Amino acid sequence: LQRIAATMSDAPDHITEVRVRLFVNRLLGVDVIKQTFTAQIKLEASWVDPDLTELHAEVIKDTERVLEPDDAKSNQRKGVLRVLVNGKRHRKTFFAPRLA
Repeated sequence: LQRIAATMSDAPDHITEVRVRLFVNRLLGVDVIKQTFTAQIKLEASWVDPDLTELHAEVIKDTERVLEPDDAKSNQRKGVLRVLVNGKRHRKTFFAPRLA
């Protein structure tokens, strides 16, 4: 388990625990000369952002409200997720783990 710090400007000292699981479905080949292998895998990451959980709970109470990622303002490489509620940018920045 590794802890990574979010790089959000509004919470520079905030730490979010991200759980990562890797499933190896099938080992397809091993190249001992190149010291590599090819595999069919599934990578799963999970975390809890209490503020995003709360916002999601508020939105699903009202079936006319839509919560979606703001791809234009989000930057997963920097750990930043921005969301739109009914097409309008929400004021809070949320955590998104860097998985690249």
